[in-house]
Amino acid sequence: MTALRVRNSRIRVSRAVGVAWLTAGIATVVAACGVRPSRITAAPASQSVTLAAARVLRDREGGTDLWPGFDPGAVPYAIFDGARTLLVGHPTPPPEFVPLSGHDGIWAMPGRHPAVVANTNAELAGVATAMALPPGSGTTLRDYVGLLLHEAFHVHQRARHRAWTANEVELFTFPLDDARLLAQRRLETRALVRAGTAASASARGCWARRALHVRRMRFAAMPTGAVQYERALEQSEGLARYVEWRSTRNPALVTLPESDVPAEDVRDRAYRTGVALARLLDATLPTWRDSLTRADTTSLDALLARSIGTTGDAVDDACAFAPDEERAAAERAHVEVDALHARRSARRQAFLDQDGWRVVIHGGSAPLYPGGFDPLNVHRLRGAELLHTRFLVLQNAASRIEVLDRSVLTEGIGPHPLFQGVRTAIMTGLPSEPVIRESEGTVRIEGPGITGTLRGATVTRGPRQVTVTLPRG
Repeated sequence: MTALRVRNSRIRVSRAVGVAWLTAGIATVVAACGVRPSRITAAPASQSVTLAAARVLRDREGGTDLWPGFDPGAVPYAIFDGARTLLVGHPTPPPEFVPLSGHDGIWAMPGRHPAVVANTNAELAGVATAMALPPGSGTTLRDYVGLLLHEAFHVHQRARHRAWTANEVELFTFPLDDARLLAQRRLETRALVRAGTAASASARGCWARRALHVRRMRFAAMPTGAVQYERALEQSEGLARYVEWRSTRNPALVTLPESDVPAEDVRDRAYRTGVALARLLDATLPTWRDSLTRADTTSLDALLARSIGTTGDAVDDACAFAPDEERAAAERAHVEVDALHARRSARRQAFLDQDGWRVVIHGGSAPLYPGGFDPLNVHRLRGAELLHTRFLVLQNAASRIEVLDRSVLTEGIGPHPLFQGVRTAIMTGLPSEPVIRESEGTVRIEGPGITGTLRGATVTRGPRQVTVTLPRG
């Protein structure tokens, strides 16, 4: 077993079984892996919003109205406004920050602090901190503060509720293209929406039981890891969005379309279903937040089942789906799966057809393993292929290659597309020939977005292509 430490995160990779455990939130991993943001600018209006938000957070006291035990005033905040980084409530501000004149309790430094790479939470000077980039055009102060409270709640979760952490690498093998499971997911969503908009308590309970019944059937046919991933996302991201909604009452945060979301948007759906389950619990079990705080390994759907008095498969025919609904869901699922496969093929072909130089790396007897990657920008293609569109580090005991702000296609060795090792890595569309230096059995490669040191490798050149082959035993 090898282990990769990334700040406070750890991706543990087992070469024998290909199991990976991601023990930090996805945005934290993206930050920890060194993903660099694009150039960010902010208008004076957005800078005024960020300063106003810093004042609100500095002066805020208590947060039990949002979640039991959650104190937003106890969480530090780092806010980049496009020109400077504001720091609020940090117990030991790093030396690059100085007090902001006229604003007690707020520090500032010119430019973007390297730790602030996204709307996320990460450590700054050894302290877990909520972080945000400049607000988008038209973002209100209320909604921007809500976003920061969302990230602050993640800090609270990391300290108090580690059981809610989702293993993001499960998304690489999530059964996205199973039409039967997708049809069930659509029906489950439809029932959740109807439960949330029901005009009476009895109708709400009836449709909630129907949603849970469909979910039990769906989960029974899914891999255990995928089920755990979905539930953990509902607890981590869904509840963070629920806290954000409680602070803002922005209806956009609780929108769950009855038509559901695209097949591959598993994370987005979990944000929405997590909020939907939380609001149903608000209506059926007012003390649920205290209960979940005390027993945080309970899933939201299991807690809802208890609150409405259903633990088996009993459902009311009054809330049955019409035959044409079920038929339409099945037909649509098959169409969507076909479309998903077509999108994957088109993405793959567009990558391979890019004009420019190409670099191909073939693994040898000691395969390459991930040393860092951006899980938000990884796309499944076919078989054991993945397309990384922003950041990837591949390494073994003797070699390492890093790709930044450039796409790279990897083909895995085993059933898992990444964590049992990489057979081949391909980069296309390079605007110029990479520089190759060979010395004392080591190949060094440098090109636009690519750097690598590969020991014992051989290099062959073809028309606008460089192929590097690692040694074989």
